[in-house]
Amino acid sequence: MTSVSDWLALGTAQLGMLYGIGNISGQPGPNIVSDIIASVWNRGVRFFDTAQKYGTSEAVLGRSFAELSLSRNARVVTKLSMSPEQYGTESILRSVETSLERLNVPSLWGIMLHQEEELDLWTPSIGQALENVKRAELVSRIGVSVYSPKRALQAIEIDGLDMIQVPANVFDRRMKRAGVFERAQKRKKDVFVRSVYLQGLALMPCDSVPIEIPHAQRAVREFRQFCARYQMDCRQFAIDYVRRMAPNARLVVGAETAAQATENCESYQRLPIDQKISDAWTKRWPQDIEAVTDPRRWPAAARNN
Repeated sequence: MTSVSDWLALGTAQLGMLYGIGNISGQPGPNIVSDIIASVWNRGVRFFDTAQKYGTSEAVLGRSFAELSLSRNARVVTKLSMSPEQYGTESILRSVETSLERLNVPSLWGIMLHQEEELDLWTPSIGQALENVKRAELVSRIGVSVYSPKRALQAIEIDGLDMIQVPANVFDRRMKRAGVFERAQKRKKDVFVRSVYLQGLALMPCDSVPIEIPHAQRAVREFRQFCARYQMDCRQFAIDYVRRMAPNARLVVGAETAAQATENCESYQRLPIDQKISDAWTKRWPQDIEAVTDPRRWPAAARNN
C-alpha cells in the first residue's frame, strides 16, 4: 500500500466556488467541506492546494481546519492574486497575512504565482521580496503555477523558485515529453501535478461530455472503452498513469463529496497497474490535443456546463 501523506494533495477549488466540468453537485456546504477534509486527513493526506482566486476556498478551509483542530499540522499551498505593481515586500507580506488569517494556519508550506505570464515580470527585486517573506517564516517555499512545458522549464531554472505546479493526465503528456519532471528532479524543485482528472472530464460518462469541446467525446469514449477492456477502474488508472509520468511529484486531486475524497485516497493506495497496460494506453491515445487538455480553450458553454 502506498502512503498518501507526502504525495497526495487535496485540490480545493470546488470547495470555494462552482468549479469543474464534471461537477454535478455544485459548491459543497460547510458541513460537507469538513467531511471531505476529515475523510482525507484520516487517510493520511496533509497537503491542501488552494488560491486567493478560488472564491471562498481559503475561508472554508480555515473554518474546517479550526473546527477539526488541524490548523497547526495542515500543509497549505496557496496562489497569490496580485497585480504586477504590487510585487514588493510589504504588499506580498500583507497578501500572505490575509491568506494566513483566512486559513487559520500559522504559516504556509508554499505560495505560488498564479499565472505563468507572471514569469515575464520576474526580477531580482521580486525574488528578494518573496525571499523576505520566507525569512519572516510565514512561508517555506515559493513557486508558480503554469500551463505550458516552455514555462515550466523556464520556472525550473529560476533560482528563487522552489516549486512548480503543472497539468498532466491520461490525455496530456506534454510535460513528460518535454522532460519537465526529469529536469525538476535534477534541479531539486518540488512538483505538484494538477488536472489529474482534467476537471472531471476523464471520469464523465460519454453522453455527458459537452459537444462544444472538440475531440473530447472521442477521447473519453476511447478511455472508457480501454479501461473496460482491461477491467480497470477509470479513477485508479487515471491516478496511476500520472504517477508513472511524474513519480516524484505530488498529485493534486479535488473532490465534491467525502465519498469521492475517500475513493481518491483508496485509488492512490492500490498496487500499481502493470506498465504494459500504461504503455498500451499511450499507444491507443498518442496525441495531446490542446483543445481537449487546456480548459482555457474550452468554449464558455462547455466550461459552464
